Amino acid sequence: MRITAIIFMLGVVASCQTAPKINSGQHYVVSEADLAMIPYQGKTALVFVSSEKDTLRLFSEGVVKDSIGSDPWAKNPDYFDRYIYTLAPSKNDTVFTEEIAIKLLAERENALTIEFYIAAKGLVFYGTDYFSREQLAAVPVTEFTLGTKTFTDVQLFKSTGRFSERDNSIETVYFSKSAGFLGFDKKTTQWRLLLTPESLPNPETSGGTRTDACHVSWSKRVTNPAIHT
Repeated sequence: MRITAIIFMLGVVASCQTAPKINSGQHYVVSEADLAMIPYQGKTALVFVSSEKDTLRLFSEGVVKDSIGSDPWAKNPDYFDRYIYTLAPSKNDTVFTEEIAIKLLAERENALTIEFYIAAKGLVFYGTDYFSREQLAAVPVTEFTLGTKTFTDVQLFKSTGRFSERDNSIETVYFSKSAGFLGFDKKTTQWRLLLTPESLPNPETSGGTRTDACHVSWSKRVTNPAIHT
């Protein structure tokens, strides 16, 4: 009886060791080259001043990384890496009700979705805020002067006219590939970045500090999403 039990246990152990591994889903990542689309590195403090002398102070602790699962019910779901750089009105906030953010989301077939989210202190952008890598590259680059400094890599994001009657509607966003958000225009008010050493990325610290959130969130995946208007 004892010999039979030992043989049975050895058989169970052997079957566990030789059991085939279950294939996991695909893991889609954001490349280092694509991460350069987020010009901010590490902790950041920005101040925007309006033509009416109002101020907007924004803080960030750095880039946060997480992964989105394709289907919570799937046996072997795909995972898509996402990087988010959030600028919020207070660095002590744990729940942001107002924020400005840049989000990069890996997609299938080496695709990438870039989102610019702007909703802070009466400033909301209702224009195109989702881009593919190719769509963003197709946005023209122009010069933009802020104080005594001229930026030569500025892209203008224009409102589509949706909700233009709202007081918080932004008509134009000024975004520098190297320095980030430089300003916002409303119908009667202009907001401009106050240039300080803290507001501009330091090229010597390229690569910055990234914080891994170490959690997975779930959503329905849409490959190459249409432009949101």
